[in-house]
Amino acid sequence: GTEEELSSSEIKEEQINGSYDGIFISWEPSHTYDSYIIDWCNFPKLQPCDFQWKRFGPNTSSALINSAAFVPGVRYSFHIYGSVANRACLLEKKTGYLRELPPLLDPVVEKVELTFNAVTLSWDSYPTNESQSGFVRGYHVYVSPIQEDCSLKGSKKHVLPDDSVLCKYTIENPEEKRYTVKHLLSNTKYKLVVKAYTGGGETPIVNFIYIDTPFNSNMLYLLVLLVIVPSLAAAICHWKMKWVKECCCPVIPSPNKSKVLSFKEFKIGSEKVLKISDCIPDMLAMDNKAEAQKL
Repeated sequence: GTEEELSSSEIKEEQINGSYDGIFISWEPSHTYDSYIIDWCNFPKLQPCDFQWKRFGPNTSSALINSAAFVPGVRYSFHIYGSVANRACLLEKKTGYLRELPPLLDPVVEKVELTFNAVTLSWDSYPTNESQSGFVRGYHVYVSPIQEDCSLKGSKKHVLPDDSVLCKYTIENPEEKRYTVKHLLSNTKYKLVVKAYTGGGETPIVNFIYIDTPFNSNMLYLLVLLVIVPSLAAAICHWKMKWVKECCCPVIPSPNKSKVLSFKEFKIGSEKVLKISDCIPDMLAMDNKAEAQKL
């Protein structure tokens, strides 16, 4: 009825672990019921699914469900009902594997956001439902420079069969499908891979994606500040000093270089002299009569 369907939708499905003998199921007993019923499908991915059920007595609170149809890597769902007066009420829902296997497919990195020292990877469409061959427990992000082993801060070392070393980061929430790797070097080529893991582990690392971190523009600004700006300031200071010197301490011209004193025939020793007839003076003072007579 409607009451049973409503209670079914509100009951949370609990994950359980299987073994080679079968899938162990337990439930909370109640004196209200005179028996318990467990149902499941032997082939949950097929239609019809080969529906099965078993009844247990009122003093039973656990059971080992086994079937020749159970295989590793397939998720089976179990419903547990309490029965009284030929009426059944859904009590609990369980889901589990006979044995978990590693995921069949790796997460596909759909978005890569790069800065000079970090990369953010996103794999939003990766499924964590019953299509998986185990319960996806989380993800591992592996990264390493192309030319050398990795030793990034905050990571763990992971050694590959060829003895190369990767940096390993762990995400323990299967619904967290985004991660930022920090402390990268600028202008460097890296290889990365994202792996999902289940209770059955993860598949070997085969394929990588490759990225090139951009050049650190802050280094360019630092170069400008440390080299170009001081050089420019020195040039301006040199020009200013020259300008101040010319304004405050001008060079006194030499009379010997004057164009007015350019007549070769008027010399006294090695000094050029000015012939009085070449200009009209306002006042004339004679310091030496002998030299004045020569003029």
